[in-house]
Amino acid sequence: MVTDNAQIFTGEELKQLSIKLKSFQKETSHQLVILTIEDLNNEPIEDYAYKTFEVNKIGQKNKDNGILLVIAKEDKKVRIEVGYGLEPIITDVIASRIIRNILTPEFTKGNYFLGADAAINSLIHELSPAQPASRQNYEVPPTTEPMASSTMETDISSAVRKDSLKTTFGKYVFSTALMAFLVLSLCSIKVSFNAWVMTLVGAFTNKVSFSRVFGYAYKIGRLFFLGFIIFTFMIFTLLALLFDVYPNRFFF
Repeated sequence: MVTDNAQIFTGEELKQLSIKLKSFQKETSHQLVILTIEDLNNEPIEDYAYKTFEVNKIGQKNKDNGILLVIAKEDKKVRIEVGYGLEPIITDVIASRIIRNILTPEFTKGNYFLGADAAINSLIHELSPAQPASRQNYEVPPTTEPMASSTMETDISSAVRKDSLKTTFGKYVFSTALMAFLVLSLCSIKVSFNAWVMTLVGAFTNKVSFSRVFGYAYKIGRLFFLGFIIFTFMIFTLLALLFDVYPNRFFF
C-alpha cells in the first residue's frame, strides 16, 4: 500500500499509513496506494504515474477503482492518478485542490507524513459521500498486522522501466505513421480540389465541354471525398492516441 523509495517516512509512519489504506480497502474495495521516489529522471510525472498505475493494475479490474499518489522528492512534484471508475468522484479539480491546499503546504514545511496523511484523509472523505464530515478523520481499527515487505517496491520500479520504452516508443512510432497518412490524405485533398476547380474553370471558359466536365468532376470528386474521409479518420485516431498517452490532460 505504501512504497517509500525516497525514504521520507519513518517506520511507524509507514505502518500507520498502510493500516489506514488496508482498512479502507477492506471496507470499500477502493485501493489507495502511495509511492515515493527520489526523482523522475526528467520524465513528466503524469507519464510516470500513469505507467506505474497501469503496470501494477491498481484497483479492481472490473471496477478500475484505484488511486495512486506519487511523490517525487527531489523534483518537488506530486501526482494523484485516478482510475477511470473513480474519475467521476475524484475529478481533476478535486485532485488539484487536495494537492494545492492540503498536501503542498505541509510538504513545503518538510512534514511529508502530515501532508500525505491529510491528502489520504481527504481522498477517503471524497470517496465516502454518504458518511458524515467526521469521516475525514478516518480512524483505523487497532491491529498487530506487520508491515508489508518491499516486494512491491521492486516490482514497481523494474516494471516501469521495462514498460516505459516499449509503450512510449511504440505509440510514437504509431503516431508517426498516422501523421504520414495524414499528410498523404491532405495532398490528395489539395490535388483533387485544384483539379476540380480547374475543370470547372475550363468549362466556364469554353475550353472543355460540359459533357466531359461532369464525368471528370465525378471522378475527381470521389478522390477528394476519399482523401477527406481518410483525413478525418486519421484526426480522430490521433486524438484517441493522445487520450491514451495523456488521459488526464483531456477534460470532458
